[in-house]
Amino acid sequence: MSSVKIEFTGYAELRDVFKEMVETFGPIDSKKILRKSISKSLQPVLAQARSLVPKDTGALSASLQIEARVATNKDKRSKYIYQTDDVIGTVMTASGKKLAKTSFKNLHSKNSKIKQVGIKSDARAIAVEFGTKNMSATPFLRTALESRSPEVINTLSVIIKQNIEKFKSRKT
Repeated sequence: MSSVKIEFTGYAELRDVFKEMVETFGPIDSKKILRKSISKSLQPVLAQARSLVPKDTGALSASLQIEARVATNKDKRSKYIYQTDDVIGTVMTASGKKLAKTSFKNLHSKNSKIKQVGIKSDARAIAVEFGTKNMSATPFLRTALESRSPEVINTLSVIIKQNIEKFKSRKT
């Protein structure tokens, strides 16, 4: 498995600006800015994952979404999330309730222009990504993240910079 190495400079300065934003606007607005920034920066990963996922009925591709949210205590127990992480972002399949309402064009349908509503909540994404004893892995999420990580970091830094500039202009 390959890995992604990201180098980040200016962390202390960025942390100070975020701390100042929290003091001025409060933690809720600061986290809202981060959630929106992360969500926007992960769009290329979502698009790449949808293009890479094997197309059977089209349901798995339709079920993929971006989730950017405040990290919970349960999240912080993960080895991938730090105790100091306030906001996390992922590309994942939607929850069962959302999948039940999702519509998509069934690629197996004779008339593929007809939309089908309702996707069963199951482990297809995990099975496709990591494989099973009967099926070899076809990684699409990891591949999308690895190939688009420089773009995500660049986009995120631009968006955060814009938000910091907006913050500083409101402050003066």
